[in-house]
Amino acid sequence: GVPIAVACDPLATPTALSWQGNHHRVDRIVERWRVDAGWWRRRTWREYFTLVTATGLLVTIYHDVRAGDWRLQRLYD
Repeated sequence: GVPIAVACDPLATPTALSWQGNHHRVDRIVERWRVDAGWWRRRTWREYFTLVTATGLLVTIYHDVRAGDWRLQRLYD
């Protein structure tokens, strides 16, 4: 994924994201899910969000819980 900056509410739900120098307010969360796998080796622990921004983007982003990083996984047409 591509690194992005994300602002969240107290429940760790994204409220805005910054990507390529542009700020996008989150309009709605379409889907939210967690992945916690590979605990027996290098653990993958992520929280994914498919969301729509006020600027009309439909994206999937994730928070790498172990590293603390946010990344843009997919931009839909």
